[in-house]
Amino acid sequence: LMETPSSESQSRVAPHPGLVAAGLVCLLLVIYWPSLTGDFLWDDDDYVEYNQTLESLEGLGQIWFELCAVPQYYPLVHTTYWIEFRLWDRWSTGYRITNLLLHGANCCLLFLILRRLKIPGALLAALIFATHPIMVESVAWITERKNVLSLFFYLWTLLISIPLFRLDPE
Repeated sequence: LMETPSSESQSRVAPHPGLVAAGLVCLLLVIYWPSLTGDFLWDDDDYVEYNQTLESLEGLGQIWFELCAVPQYYPLVHTTYWIEFRLWDRWSTGYRITNLLLHGANCCLLFLILRRLKIPGALLAALIFATHPIMVESVAWITERKNVLSLFFYLWTLLISIPLFRLDPE
């Protein structure tokens, strides 16, 4: 015999992760739209606009192997700038879009982690994280890429580790 789902279980169907991701990214675009077209600010010029290590393959080596070649030794962050420099040169909006997409990915990862852990309110928590003003600096300020990038790797690692540390036996 085939059981039909009860009306209670039908009303608690979780939204599809792809739909959640699309909604979060759209929401973030609306919220961060004013910041996307801004110019370089504060130390963005040292990190991107006037950073000569971004201009050549030799510069990529300097990013990784010369400690004083860049303002702070964040080789992965500066490698992302190096790659993006090939895409949009000194167009600040491109770098901000990357930060925004990383933040969007982080929001989606947070949703997936909470959902996998079966924590009630996963979508609400992801929405609060997505829209909380404390994230503005990390998303809108190019130099703060280190925050959204490191969080991406942290959340990704956590997501793939959850099956190893399952709280409920199946």
